[in-house]
Amino acid sequence: MKNRKQELKQYFESRKPLLSLAAVFGSSALLLAGCSKSQQDPAPISTRETENTRKEVEDFKYTSTPVQKSRVELAFAELDQEIHELEIRAQNTGGEKSAEAQRKLNDLKAQRDALRSDFTEEKFQALLKQTKEAVW
Repeated sequence: MKNRKQELKQYFESRKPLLSLAAVFGSSALLLAGCSKSQQDPAPISTRETENTRKEVEDFKYTSTPVQKSRVELAFAELDQEIHELEIRAQNTGGEKSAEAQRKLNDLKAQRDALRSDFTEEKFQALLKQTKEAVW
């Protein structure tokens, strides 16, 4: 019995750094969740361009052909054009309307960046799949 206690103590002592690290990550995740946007913040805006880009990226996930890749790039170009137009509007307006336009602009840019990240991940996965198929 005493030997078992010693084994367990050694086991947990050897895992102490991992447990500490897990505790730090867990508390960080809770802290970040608690510091997220308040419920009073407006919902992210959705434009035709963001929805189209989201759809094309999702389609690329299942059909990673060169044609679909071109469709995704075209959707990103349209989204970038929308962002550029909103940047011009934000510069040409003043006061509260400028602040609202800036908020929308920041939201669109964040959505674009997230979609671009998703697309990059999907391109990597498609390349990985093609490589595996070529090897086998």
